Amino acid sequence: LQLDEAAVGSVSFKNSCSAEVQATFNRGIAMLPAFIAWSALARGEVVKVLPDCSLPSLSPYFVYSRNRYLTQRVRRLIDFMTDRFGDRPYWDQAI
Repeated sequence: LQLDEAAVGSVSFKNSCSAEVQATFNRGIAMLPAFIAWSALARGEVVKVLPDCSLPSLSPYFVYSRNRYLTQRVRRLIDFMTDRFGDRPYWDQAI
Protein backbone atom coordinates (compact mmCIF):
# COMPACT_ATOMS: atom_id res chain seq x y z
CA LEU A 1 0.00 0.00 0.00
CA GLN A 2 1.50 3.29 -1.06
CA LEU A 3 0.22 6.72 -0.14
CA ASP A 4 1.02 9.62 -2.45
CA GLU A 5 -0.26 12.47 -0.29
CA ALA A 6 -0.66 13.12 3.40
CA ALA A 7 -4.25 12.83 4.57
CA VAL A 8 -5.65 15.82 6.40
CA GLY A 9 -9.08 16.00 7.98
CA SER A 10 -11.95 13.55 7.83
CA VAL A 11 -15.10 12.98 5.85
CA SER A 12 -18.27 11.23 6.92
CA PHE A 13 -21.03 9.73 4.80
CA LYS A 14 -24.61 8.81 5.55
CA ASN A 15 -24.38 6.08 2.93
CA SER A 16 -21.90 3.18 3.10
CA CYS A 17 -21.90 2.87 -0.70
CA SER A 18 -20.50 6.40 -0.98
CA ALA A 19 -17.72 5.53 1.46
CA GLU A 20 -16.94 2.39 -0.58
CA VAL A 21 -16.63 4.42 -3.77
CA GLN A 22 -14.21 6.82 -2.10
CA ALA A 23 -12.11 3.96 -0.70
CA THR A 24 -12.09 2.28 -4.12
CA PHE A 25 -10.63 5.45 -5.65
CA ASN A 26 -7.88 5.64 -3.01
CA ARG A 27 -9.51 8.51 -1.15
CA GLY A 28 -8.93 7.09 2.33
CA ILE A 29 -9.84 4.34 4.74
CA ALA A 30 -13.45 3.32 5.27
CA MET A 31 -15.13 1.13 7.86
CA LEU A 32 -17.65 -0.81 5.78
CA PRO A 33 -20.00 -3.72 6.39
CA ALA A 34 -19.03 -6.90 4.53
CA PHE A 35 -22.22 -6.92 2.46
CA ILE A 36 -21.18 -3.55 0.99
CA ALA A 37 -17.44 -4.18 0.53
CA TRP A 38 -17.38 -7.85 -0.50
CA SER A 39 -17.35 -7.32 -4.26
CA ALA A 40 -14.59 -4.67 -4.17
CA LEU A 41 -12.58 -6.94 -1.84
CA ALA A 42 -13.07 -9.93 -4.15
CA ARG A 43 -11.90 -7.86 -7.16
CA GLY A 44 -8.88 -6.55 -5.23
CA GLU A 45 -10.01 -2.92 -5.50
CA VAL A 46 -9.77 -2.46 -1.73
CA VAL A 47 -7.84 -4.30 0.97
CA LYS A 48 -8.49 -4.97 4.62
CA VAL A 49 -6.31 -2.63 6.67
CA LEU A 50 -7.04 -4.13 10.10
CA PRO A 51 -8.10 -7.74 9.39
CA ASP A 52 -8.02 -8.76 13.07
CA CYS A 53 -10.46 -6.02 14.09
CA SER A 54 -14.17 -6.41 13.55
CA LEU A 55 -17.47 -5.05 14.76
CA PRO A 56 -20.09 -7.23 16.39
CA SER A 57 -22.27 -8.90 13.80
CA LEU A 58 -25.97 -8.20 13.59
CA SER A 59 -28.46 -10.92 12.79
CA PRO A 60 -32.09 -10.57 11.73
CA TYR A 61 -34.74 -12.39 13.71
CA PHE A 62 -38.25 -13.41 12.78
CA VAL A 63 -40.54 -13.04 15.76
CA TYR A 64 -43.99 -14.55 15.64
CA SER A 65 -46.34 -16.37 17.96
CA ARG A 66 -45.81 -20.12 17.98
CA ASN A 67 -49.50 -20.91 18.18
CA ARG A 68 -50.51 -18.57 15.34
CA TYR A 69 -50.95 -19.68 11.76
CA LEU A 70 -48.32 -18.32 9.34
CA THR A 71 -49.54 -17.50 5.88
CA GLN A 72 -47.78 -19.26 3.02
CA ARG A 73 -46.34 -15.94 1.88
CA VAL A 74 -44.72 -15.27 5.27
CA ARG A 75 -43.44 -18.85 5.49
CA ARG A 76 -41.84 -18.52 2.03
CA LEU A 77 -40.21 -15.23 3.05
CA ILE A 78 -38.71 -16.84 6.16
CA ASP A 79 -37.48 -19.83 4.15
CA PHE A 80 -36.00 -17.58 1.45
CA MET A 81 -34.19 -15.34 3.96
CA THR A 82 -32.83 -18.37 5.84
CA ASP A 83 -31.60 -20.06 2.65
CA ARG A 84 -30.18 -16.87 1.13
CA PHE A 85 -28.40 -15.47 4.18
CA GLY A 86 -28.20 -18.38 6.66
CA ASP A 87 -25.16 -18.81 8.89
CA ARG A 88 -22.68 -17.64 6.25
CA PRO A 89 -24.12 -15.17 3.72
CA TYR A 90 -22.88 -15.12 0.12
CA TRP A 91 -20.82 -11.95 0.69
CA ASP A 92 -18.82 -13.63 3.47
CA GLN A 93 -18.11 -16.61 1.21
CA ALA A 94 -16.44 -14.38 -1.40
CA ILE A 95 -13.94 -12.78 1.00
